[in-house]
Amino acid sequence: MVVSLIPLGGIGEVGSNSLAVDIDGKIVILDFGFHLERFVDVVKDRDVKKNFLRRLLANRAFPNIRPLSKRKNDIVGIFCSHAHLDHVGAIPYLWKRLKSPPIFASRFTANLVRSLCEDQGFSPSIFIKGVNEVFSLPSLPGVRFEFVNVSHSTPETVAIVIHTSEGLILYANDFKNDQESPFELPTNIPRFKELGLSKLPKLLVLDSLYAPRKEFSKSESFARDLVLSLKDSLSDKRLIVVSTFSSHLFRLFSLVDLARSLNRELVFIGRSLSRYLSAGVHVVDLSKFGRVIKYRRDAKRFLRSFDPKKYFLIVTGHQGEPEAVLSRMADGDFMFSSDDAVVFSCNVIPSPLNLRNRIVLESKLSSFGVTVFKDVHVSGHAFGLDHDFFLDVFKPDFLVPYHGDPSMSEALASLAKNKKIKVLRPRIGQRLKIF
Repeated sequence: MVVSLIPLGGIGEVGSNSLAVDIDGKIVILDFGFHLERFVDVVKDRDVKKNFLRRLLANRAFPNIRPLSKRKNDIVGIFCSHAHLDHVGAIPYLWKRLKSPPIFASRFTANLVRSLCEDQGFSPSIFIKGVNEVFSLPSLPGVRFEFVNVSHSTPETVAIVIHTSEGLILYANDFKNDQESPFELPTNIPRFKELGLSKLPKLLVLDSLYAPRKEFSKSESFARDLVLSLKDSLSDKRLIVVSTFSSHLFRLFSLVDLARSLNRELVFIGRSLSRYLSAGVHVVDLSKFGRVIKYRRDAKRFLRSFDPKKYFLIVTGHQGEPEAVLSRMADGDFMFSSDDAVVFSCNVIPSPLNLRNRIVLESKLSSFGVTVFKDVHVSGHAFGLDHDFFLDVFKPDFLVPYHGDPSMSEALASLAKNKKIKVLRPRIGQRLKIF
């Protein structure tokens, strides 16, 4: 059995996460996401419908599929680790170009991917796999796949394990070691310890986004405490508006509890919020606690006529996206006053576009005298000390730093080198034989 890697995106960059694994001539793709900033650069063009897909490909908004151009018949599946768009966002646009391979995902991720694809006019072939399930494919005899549960900022995130006769591949691209989350199973450290005992060679693909931070990532229980502690500060405000990641159902649940403690009527506003709430109804049905407004025209109508003192709004736009609800409110869809409060239960994703957009949005809010609460948040990613711990748990022979710019990848590589782990640095599109 010969096993090779072909990175399609996510090496030396934040976004476009995708890794092809060639096993005896059959290819599985782990994640298939887009690069948000490059995607937005194309979408914001008013003439966007003209040559839309061609322009996205030219702008490198998607993984590089050219290495697979003559091997599409060999692709036997796309395996999704979780529901964030930098990991699944390219599927609706390029799935058919890959000859429509089956998709394997947890239920929440599958629901989200299906919704995105239906927006593009088709329904993909998706097989829902349980968290911690082990399964195989008829097209790859002797190979087993395993979804191991990990904590992240979206439900039912998994690390993907490929068991081959020559060695193990562990794809842990976005997770943290949260053992105290009030909402989800803790990251399955016992299983990773078991995998670490394997006598076969082990390759680890690990996200490096916050590897330079020499600390442990905080639990979501800490974020919940931060959210609920805002009650006194918000109790005398006219309108309360909160924005967070639409996919972060656990954070949204804490915000629902905050709204209820303030005896406010809850309204979710924004298309992505509506999409993720629907995808996660089997996890927690948050829509039963308030109204959901999906479309822009309905949001505009509501914001013209409601009584601000009675409401707690959860809206899209935490990164300052110009077309999201919060920016539209600041641009005139709602008249803010100095008695209002806006809460950002998020971090600013550190890309130039996001940083610029947030500065613009916060400046507008400041001009109204709005009280702004920022960084009511903990990350869903591992930090440097979490990485260090995880390397000791899994004990890989080889490491491929993923999902990070060169400085982030180098910080993770340094941790590995200190433990005598061989660091592999394949380029995007380059085939690298590992077993």
